[in-house]
Amino acid sequence: VKVDKGFVKLLVVGKNGQTVGLAASNLVAKRALKWVTSIDEVREKYLSTFQQLWAKIVQLGGEEEFEENLMLLAAEPSPENAAMMVKQVLLLKVELGLTRVALQWLSKYNPASAVKSWPLLMKTSSQEAPKVKDMKDLLDICEKFDLEVPKIPQVNSFSKAMPPEMLQLLVDSKLPEARLIAIEALREKADKKGFKDGPLKALCYDSCNIVRGAARDVWVWLGGKDEDWQKKKSDEGENQDDDEDED
Repeated sequence: VKVDKGFVKLLVVGKNGQTVGLAASNLVAKRALKWVTSIDEVREKYLSTFQQLWAKIVQLGGEEEFEENLMLLAAEPSPENAAMMVKQVLLLKVELGLTRVALQWLSKYNPASAVKSWPLLMKTSSQEAPKVKDMKDLLDICEKFDLEVPKIPQVNSFSKAMPPEMLQLLVDSKLPEARLIAIEALREKADKKGFKDGPLKALCYDSCNIVRGAARDVWVWLGGKDEDWQKKKSDEGENQDDDEDED
């Protein structure tokens, strides 16, 4: 650390696959970062650099050491700084477990930023299906802080891999965006050959116009028939035609 020259460099052994001296160098890196960030003037001046260095240490420590490594940056983070800290970690494309821990921590300081990145936990893979708790935590945060549920990436594959408990969680949610995700999931899971599903039918009578309309479109697409709302819509159309004929 050469503060007088405005230069900070910290070599973290192991980030490129090295293993020799990994534990010792990691300990030195932690001590160096903790020491230099304890100086208020230096920490504020080079905070962005320290956050990048901190993220590399966090990557090596994984989810098990995340809480411990938070102490390395000394000061309690502002919402903006907390978001930047987690952003630096996510840029390293860390494992899903560490991503989960980092976002859960961020939600305490900057819920909106955490929600924005939450879809990273919803990516499907052959190794791990979507976790119900991840969705529940997301919906709880959105409901508590009045935030919009973010769009889910690769929604088709996500919907097909969605466990029944998660689907029911979305159907029962107070958030319209969550119920729209449920409708998309029901559509993807459906067998168009006469498929009729209780949750989808219930959503056809949803209190939200957008949700109700989306559910009815899917219901019709799946071949659903003989519903009161369909008959009403048909009658309204016929009445409109009669009025036009009279004119």
